[in-house]
Amino acid sequence: MHSRRLPAAAAALALVLLAFCTPRREVESLHEHLKPAPGLPRQQLEPMDTFTLLDPSAIERREVTDIEALKKTGSIRVAYLAEPGKIVLPQRHPLPRWLKLSEYLAEYLQVQLEPVAVNDPSALGRLLDDGVVEIVGTPVFCDENTKERCSTTVEQVEAVVAARAGDPLAPKTIGELNGAALSGCRLPLWITLADEGLARFGLEHCKLKLENGASCEQVLARVGAGELPLVLVRSDTLEGYRTLRDDVEPLFVVEKQLPLSWMVSARVAGLQEAVNGFLYEWSMTTHKRRRMTGDLDEIRRYGGLRVAMLNNPVAYFIYRGQEVGFQYELAELLAARLGLRLEVVVPETPADTARLVAEGYADVAFLSPNPSDPYQGELVWSEPVHHSDQVVVQRSSEHPITGIHQLAGRTILVRRSSQYWPAALALELSVPWLELVAADERLETEDLIDLVGKGEIDLTIANSVLLDTLLQDRDDVGKSIVVVENQPLVFGVRRASPRLFRRVQRFVAKDCRGKWYKSLMDKYFAPRPRIRQVRADSLSQSGEISPYDELVKKVASEHGMDWRLLLAIIYKESRFDPKSVSWSGAVGLMQVMPRTAREMGYDPGRLFEPEQNIRAGVEYLTRLFDSFEPSLPRRQRLRFAIAAYNAGIGHVRDARRLAWRLGLDPNRWFGHVERAMLLLEKPAYYERARYGYCRGSETVQYVSEIQGKYEAYSRLAPAASVPQK
Repeated sequence: MHSRRLPAAAAALALVLLAFCTPRREVESLHEHLKPAPGLPRQQLEPMDTFTLLDPSAIERREVTDIEALKKTGSIRVAYLAEPGKIVLPQRHPLPRWLKLSEYLAEYLQVQLEPVAVNDPSALGRLLDDGVVEIVGTPVFCDENTKERCSTTVEQVEAVVAARAGDPLAPKTIGELNGAALSGCRLPLWITLADEGLARFGLEHCKLKLENGASCEQVLARVGAGELPLVLVRSDTLEGYRTLRDDVEPLFVVEKQLPLSWMVSARVAGLQEAVNGFLYEWSMTTHKRRRMTGDLDEIRRYGGLRVAMLNNPVAYFIYRGQEVGFQYELAELLAARLGLRLEVVVPETPADTARLVAEGYADVAFLSPNPSDPYQGELVWSEPVHHSDQVVVQRSSEHPITGIHQLAGRTILVRRSSQYWPAALALELSVPWLELVAADERLETEDLIDLVGKGEIDLTIANSVLLDTLLQDRDDVGKSIVVVENQPLVFGVRRASPRLFRRVQRFVAKDCRGKWYKSLMDKYFAPRPRIRQVRADSLSQSGEISPYDELVKKVASEHGMDWRLLLAIIYKESRFDPKSVSWSGAVGLMQVMPRTAREMGYDPGRLFEPEQNIRAGVEYLTRLFDSFEPSLPRRQRLRFAIAAYNAGIGHVRDARRLAWRLGLDPNRWFGHVERAMLLLEKPAYYERARYGYCRGSETVQYVSEIQGKYEAYSRLAPAASVPQK
């Protein structure tokens, strides 16, 4: 079946802020004037990153009331604990990591990043409240007073006791710390610990002495020089210092779980939800950013075929939670023929399609050959899957254009990167007073058709299949003259993947011909009322994945989950049917067992009610999530919890133990624990397992399908109420 779990005054923020504490310029000064510590300085070993951070005194306060207003400014301001100006740091230093993650957030929001340097932790909250910045990008520790404006957790760090490297007098066991005085820098949480004691870390008899006026880097440098014996420090702070010097080493971890979050301005409505959606999606889809440029062997090791296709009413769209579309179903069958799961890659713009394959972010793409695309030269093309004409699109209220001479004095808009540009360019050269205008690359062909229908642009060019499909639902545009006949649609494959290309060619020859292919063509291109209704109910048209979107958003927000992940589970469990009953007696949208519901305090008789069922299912999923180690990455805990929702937590624990015995990673699902789960169907393995036989293949497919559905929903549905945990 079944993860979970912002304004306060600046003074309150200062009491809980756990931030990377060294001003950037101090890091550089350490490098310049401290005597070399034992061993080689680490900055000589590692590549360096260069960043330029703005001085907040040079930035004007701005009134931004919601996420849409923020997008109109074109930028998002993110504050970090550092010194203003150009900085150089090793790539393993924490600050480059947070800057890079913020850059991805800005890209996600379709704005530019403006990084701002702040050297006083207590000033961060004030800058946030005053509207100078929108986010604090140096992760902080949030408590009950400030959690309302904290994002979901971005990282878990540890509290560490450290000493001078190789110090013979350093304690060998944590018990030897009894009564010791630990040094520390003046971070807000450390100030609280100095007042209240270290009991929360199990160090009741130790005292924390703060080194006033010294940054964390300076305190660590004094420990490395032998001036201070022991220091209590955050693990990421110590890691940052050790990217520059290796004269301090960790001794003991006294707290394993200090969750860190970004602080998000409560002044900007919708920003916290967008940030949380980004962080959740980033965690669950890290594999999407992996480059693979090898052939079929590497693709098989990965286990998925990545196919690039556009999201439009012909190629690929979501209907009532299900991925459909002409190109999607072709790709789905191709992946099945190769024994792989399908992963859809939707380009940011149509111009990106060939680039994604060439650079290794997709394996195959649906393309119409375009000599002006610089990346298509790095691909090989299959035999045609389909053909269409390129036609001029005009408003239906106009007198029909029947010859190219009638284009004189008209204006055609197409994207420069599109397959239509060469034909449009040829028209411009052959028709007097025809003006060709390059359209915004972010606009897809159906967007341009829509603009023609609204009278906002004069003419455009489209492929006849897409236009015919759209004409089933609209009458404000029409076809005129054909400018290119029989334009092929092909699979594009990297030249460096000849084995994959041969299999694609075989697929086209065998499966893109006969009865199945003809029925697929009829399904999507025949003018029938049913397909028109499907398109009208699609996510891109209706804005909904299911009838339960708003209810799921509300419950997801209460439990700190991404509503799109919950919908992926609900679709898999019941296809959004609240009256569904399984052979085992599980009922409702999330297929909750009545006994499980009763144990959690829910009335089994009300499980057919959507809200009661969703609440019970999400609470059960949350309990499963919480049963796995907090030290695991969130995406792995979620995948284990989803597997346990299907198979039971006992079988997942058996699979993790078996993975460890087989030399696999018991903390990773894909490629590791899932392989062990499959083995629990075999007597040689399940007879030695604590919980016995498990239908492991069903659970493996279950997790893969939910991961795929989540990726599809998160690609096409905006983030809303997502995690606070």
